[in-house]
Amino acid sequence: MSFKYQWSEVMQTEFDEFEQEMGVHRGFPIVSSTPVPVEVLEQYNGVLPENLLAYWERHGWCGYDNGMFWTVNPNDYTEIIERLSAISQLDDPSENFVIARGAFGDLEIWNRKRGNAMYYSPVIGLLYQWHIDVKQEQTKAELELDMAYFFGGGSGSAQDQEDEYEEPLFERALDKLGPLAENEMYAFVPATCLGGKWLLENLQKVDITTHIEMLMDLEEPRINVMRRVG
Repeated sequence: MSFKYQWSEVMQTEFDEFEQEMGVHRGFPIVSSTPVPVEVLEQYNGVLPENLLAYWERHGWCGYDNGMFWTVNPNDYTEIIERLSAISQLDDPSENFVIARGAFGDLEIWNRKRGNAMYYSPVIGLLYQWHIDVKQEQTKAELELDMAYFFGGGSGSAQDQEDEYEEPLFERALDKLGPLAENEMYAFVPATCLGGKWLLENLQKVDITTHIEMLMDLEEPRINVMRRVG
């Protein structure tokens, strides 16, 4: 099968490592795969790295590691991005894109000029952003490499959430509530910002974008601008 978008050798290597990390070759099949429409590929041609478009073209938007980690359609998160961009140093929402998310709603945010620059944790309402002096503008080749390393460094376990007793929640939530659909996340109800407890019995499956927007309405997102130490 021929493809319009080509990925680099580094991307191929890093993606192989990503699939190993996600258990694709150890009996953990991809839980969901949605083909990416041609018009979306064309929309992001020249905007997002070709390595990502090549992944989309070959694999679609997918859920991995029993639904712990998902690659997503950035168009589903435009309203969320507008609100997060407004509090960041990277304040142009047309240059920020959600490219992946976790089972508890954590968002991986890609900046068109600086790469993997931001990460949002809706449970605590905190946006993590690399300072612009740390994550500087990159060349096209550097952005392609950054995208490859994003996949190579992907970890489902990093998307887990702990309860009040510092015990991981994902596997227990999966057993109790069942697997997530591509538009769902596990969420604490009532929300922790309203005094809800970080406990398994408080978790529910909810629509991810609706819930994150509701959390933003309840509590204005905060930002942690990160700098290198030393």
